[in-house]
Amino acid sequence: MPPLWKDEFEIMRGERSDECRLFQEFSQVHSFSFLRVRATYVVRQKRGMPIYVEENFFGSKQYRSGEVGFLYDVAVVGAGPAGNWVSYLLSRQGFEVLVLEEHKDIGLPIHCTGVVGNDLFEEFDVPKDACLRELNRFKVFSPSLESFCIPADIQAYVIDRYAFDNLLAKKSKAAGTTYILQAKALDVTTYEDRVRIEVDCDGESRFFSAKLCVLATGSMSNLPYRHGIGMPNYFLKTAQTEADLEGLPDVEVYLGEEIAPGSFAWSVPSCHHQARIGVITKGNAKTYLERLLQSTFLRDRIKSPNYKIRCSRVPIGVPKRTMAGRVIGVGDAASQVKSTTGGGIYYGMIGAQILADTIMRSASNGDFGLSKLKSYDTLWKQRLGTELKTGVYLRHLFENVDDDYLDGIFRLMSQSNIQQIISHKGDFNKHKDLILSLARVPEIRKVVLELARRNLPFMKKRKSKVVPIRDEHFLEVS
Repeated sequence: MPPLWKDEFEIMRGERSDECRLFQEFSQVHSFSFLRVRATYVVRQKRGMPIYVEENFFGSKQYRSGEVGFLYDVAVVGAGPAGNWVSYLLSRQGFEVLVLEEHKDIGLPIHCTGVVGNDLFEEFDVPKDACLRELNRFKVFSPSLESFCIPADIQAYVIDRYAFDNLLAKKSKAAGTTYILQAKALDVTTYEDRVRIEVDCDGESRFFSAKLCVLATGSMSNLPYRHGIGMPNYFLKTAQTEADLEGLPDVEVYLGEEIAPGSFAWSVPSCHHQARIGVITKGNAKTYLERLLQSTFLRDRIKSPNYKIRCSRVPIGVPKRTMAGRVIGVGDAASQVKSTTGGGIYYGMIGAQILADTIMRSASNGDFGLSKLKSYDTLWKQRLGTELKTGVYLRHLFENVDDDYLDGIFRLMSQSNIQQIISHKGDFNKHKDLILSLARVPEIRKVVLELARRNLPFMKKRKSKVVPIRDEHFLEVS
């Protein structure tokens, strides 16, 4: 039985034996004598923490804050898109859900560019209130400044991440989720029937108990990996800033070993003349972003030289496991991120949906069957695993490609028949079908095999001679 969140005194009264049973069952933190306590109830919150009133038979009251005196069904660590969505889905089904967010404001700080496909709004019950603008075209630049446009059939939007995260949190709160901000999870202790989460709440240690702990901590926290959630294959580093940028009607993508070796950089228009400019790479992303800002791509177009750079990391690959007993990872914490672009909002919400469905199926008699919960790991990998692995292989292929080779590939990709394949198979969130379709084109297949022999470990073992790339590889495909 949860405490009653009321401004006025809402008393959980009853016989002393009932109160003793209630607190003995759910918590051992109350050091007072149960025989002297007549009633315990919540009166208000202080810095997001519940304050309990202990009233004895003589009418005197003692106020204390501390460990929540009952067991939540699910405690979610992190109020990003994945954490907010799984908490919303569970709360609306009647589960008692607690969300712990380490920052003062939900949605801050922002490390994400915030580009999402239309699939997000079609598949999930999320309005487009946080959308800043629709993105009609993606213009890709080669190292030699040649360019081509990805067809406009791919619907995408740039969103206000602060507004988007708070929109999801508002839905979750309305469904009954309890949120506590400035609550940084430090450790999770697993018991046979529950977990105990140690939390730093504005400098004070607090403890919360729940039957399950969902770690939706994002990409920067190591808490999931310390508690049994598998590591990704590797991390990519990102750096991003915002600046006033002229002449940016569409998204621009930049390739080249000087600004994003083995990867790419971008400029995304947001609102007015503002643009979000960033780099994702294995190297020092901040250094490469500074190069990009001074490059011929952007140097003469930036009108606000005083910009602040924010750095982060992106997990790439499929972890061995995303569940360890009563601790479960979701979103970036479970590496549910597109391996090709590093975007994680859509995949994270898919993971949250699958996790919520799994928890609901596993709930029985107020408990959760761990054997049933294990299906979560299998189910989300069935949905996303092939996409993630395909992206990993693609990144390995282009890991050590120099600019001359990249320009040759770029000329091939610019041809009209290749553009038709991109137009037909292109999808903002699902890239596997497009990659496989392109690989079936004979000229592209030759290039892919040569890159595979250079860069993929299992291909390097073959004794086939590596043939240098030739001009005929870039002849127009009939």
